Amino acid sequence: MKKVQKILKILAIAIASLLIVSLTISICLQDKVADAILKSMSDKLLTKYDYSSVRLSLLRQFPKASLSIKDMTVLSSSNFDKRSFEGIKADTLLYAEHVDVEFVLWHLLIGEYNVDAIDIKNGNLALLVDRLGFVNYELTEKSKKEEAKKFVLSLKKIAINNVYATYDNLATSVKIAGLIDKGTIKTRISTKAVDFATNATAIVDTIRVAYLNLSNTINSNIDLNIHNTDAGITFENSSLKFDKHILSLDGSISKDKELDLTVGGEGLNLASIKDYLPESINKKLEGYNATGSLDINGTIKGTYRRTVLPSLAFNFEAKNSSIKHTGSNIPIKGFNIIGTYTNGSKQNSETSAIKIEDVKGAIGSFIFRGSMNLQNLETPNISIVLDGNGNTEDIANFFNTKYLTEASGDVALNLKAKGVYHRDKTYSLQDIFSFNPTLVVTANDFNVNLNNEQFVIEQVNGGLTITDDIIANNFSFKYLDQSILVNGSFKNLASWLSGKDVNVVAAAKVKADKLYLDRFVKKEKKKEKSDTKKPFEFPSDISFDFDVDVADFSYQDIKATDIKGMVSYKPTILNLNNVSMNILDGKASITGFIVKNSDNTLLLRGTSNLNNINIHDAFVTFKDFGQTYLKAKNIEGNVTGNISALMTMTPSFKINKQTLTVEGDYNITNGALINFDPVKKLSKFVELSELENIRFDQMKNDLIIKNNNIYFPQMDIKSSVADFSISGQHSFDNEYEYHIKLLLSEILSAKYKKNKKKNVEFGAVEDDGLGHTSILLAINNNGVKYDMKAAGERIRQEFQKEKQGLRDIFREEYGTSNNRQNKTTTPAETVTENEVTTTATEETKETDSNTSNNKKKTPRFRITWDDSPSN
Repeated sequence: MKKVQKILKILAIAIASLLIVSLTISICLQDKVADAILKSMSDKLLTKYDYSSVRLSLLRQFPKASLSIKDMTVLSSSNFDKRSFEGIKADTLLYAEHVDVEFVLWHLLIGEYNVDAIDIKNGNLALLVDRLGFVNYELTEKSKKEEAKKFVLSLKKIAINNVYATYDNLATSVKIAGLIDKGTIKTRISTKAVDFATNATAIVDTIRVAYLNLSNTINSNIDLNIHNTDAGITFENSSLKFDKHILSLDGSISKDKELDLTVGGEGLNLASIKDYLPESINKKLEGYNATGSLDINGTIKGTYRRTVLPSLAFNFEAKNSSIKHTGSNIPIKGFNIIGTYTNGSKQNSETSAIKIEDVKGAIGSFIFRGSMNLQNLETPNISIVLDGNGNTEDIANFFNTKYLTEASGDVALNLKAKGVYHRDKTYSLQDIFSFNPTLVVTANDFNVNLNNEQFVIEQVNGGLTITDDIIANNFSFKYLDQSILVNGSFKNLASWLSGKDVNVVAAAKVKADKLYLDRFVKKEKKKEKSDTKKPFEFPSDISFDFDVDVADFSYQDIKATDIKGMVSYKPTILNLNNVSMNILDGKASITGFIVKNSDNTLLLRGTSNLNNINIHDAFVTFKDFGQTYLKAKNIEGNVTGNISALMTMTPSFKINKQTLTVEGDYNITNGALINFDPVKKLSKFVELSELENIRFDQMKNDLIIKNNNIYFPQMDIKSSVADFSISGQHSFDNEYEYHIKLLLSEILSAKYKKNKKKNVEFGAVEDDGLGHTSILLAINNNGVKYDMKAAGERIRQEFQKEKQGLRDIFREEYGTSNNRQNKTTTPAETVTENEVTTTATEETKETDSNTSNNKKKTPRFRITWDDSPSN
């Protein structure tokens, strides 16, 4: 027992002595050891460093010695451009609150200061490369003497805890930053080789490669095993783990800095892949979620340089995956994609390319397959090939966007497109035309609703080919309740729709069950908030030739059916060539044109063949043709004839009556003049009630409208009041002069006798008993008088002169002629002042036929009248 106590006592004394010796050495040698270590660092470092305190301990890590440094700062090397970096304290390489350096105690006693372990806690590490490739971590420089000396440094552990590290290379546009939560580095450095192994957990919050910018947080684990010899560096069984993904790394870096590395990953989870994409791309994919796995393998080759990335080439493949859109119960099933990535000949974003060799899948019953080639990631140039067919309702349900509100029916399509994609631009559906597409569509009862019924097309059938031009092949659709069938070509239409400054040239056959132009014209609100329609506008960049067949047509008050003929348009000129139609209860055929003048008025020139047109409805539709003297309420009947017209109109098709020029002939049947003021002035001879509604079976005549006047040559009318002949003119300002020839027998009839009291003022009338004597009357704004100047012949001659003049106008100014033969009229009898020449009866004509033609005929009955106007 005493021996044990003695041994314990000796051991205690020895330990106490050792502790005293260690404490004494620690106190005595602290400054010397610290100075020696720091001097050794100063000899090997090209940069400056600083610290707040240093302390040597032989007991804390006994039997090892430790040097504890607080608030250590290592400055950046001086040969790089600090001004290139914003938001980073570029003059500091490393700051750490605590740095503990461990030594083998025995080595310390013999004067060797080889480091056994380093522990860095709570700090920041910034590894920076400027645009010229100079770095801030160029710390040491070996002398030739040191290179020749054999040297061994063995670090069992370098521990890093809670250090935020940043790698920012401006030369290659690569930045990686994150928090190293806990990591260990093991290394053995000798003259011939370096073995390096590390395992660390880090939270990466920034990855930027060129324009790709990842801001999402990635929890990662790095496991590296490196062997460095004179031949180069070898990576063995190294890996990067992030979330549930594992990327393997194998290969080598030669002594000439030639990289030959292989990177691979299998079974990467597609559901979380998009979290690692740039924010700009991720935003566009918002609402889309994928399931399945992705395989990646590739190589990193080339000479390692700080200013240029090595050559990157990767293959990727996803099989039997699915993609679902939020709010839709229809996913893309059987989604497969095979593709490649390379950073190109210059190893930068401009020469980078992504090629999707094959992509396929199914959205419900809609099956698709295609490929894509993307060149230049800086300003992407994209080319796409896509085939698909099936029900479009599934597509609308899958995308569930505000643009494609609803769709149904079957579509088969083939799409080829190529163009530049601008990342900062918001694209709409029509922007597809900016990618120069070649789109072939075959539709079967397809219906589409865009932007919540802002644009709805129904019952689409047939084929459509879209390039810069659009070709329709039995392409039919229903728009605004109008069924339209088109066959033809529309040159530059697709480019025009994309906003390009081009001219559209179209040639097509167009057939429609109805065409209501008002439905194509937007409404605008006046200041008083009442709705009004915009006037018709002539486009300046469209030309077309259409063979039209429209069953039902409407524009404002104009309505027609069964329209057939050729309609062509060149900027500001609309031509109608033998366009026939049912209109105003009759038929009409029109050849002519409408021209837009420089003052935005419309010039109309046309020739119409009318058949049984309802006159009353025509006056209503065309708003009394811009005049007020004869309105729709004053006239009835059906007109047949040939009319040539020249006029100007407002953009809303209101006729300018001062410019109206018309020439032609017409035949009115079943006609009526109702409450027509000039006719009422015959009330001296006929009861007013009879004149308020004059009806006639037929009225034929020629017509001239010119200089704000309508001219009527002499014509015979059999009416409900009397049989008479009439000629004259009437201005649009309601100034008129009519010349009427009445049979005296009508005047002396029972109707006259009913009004006998008024006619007593004219004196006694002597009847020759035959009842065929005529009188001439003149009616103007002042009333009725007896025409003593035989004006009928003069008016007829002037009419023929005006008529020939108008034909010359139409022919000379507009290059057309009226092919109708000039009609001849029987010359009226000459009337001298204060006498009336009566027409002969048939009996008289027979008697006079036996008389020599050279013998002057004298009237059977002559009456002298007062030439004063009637009251």
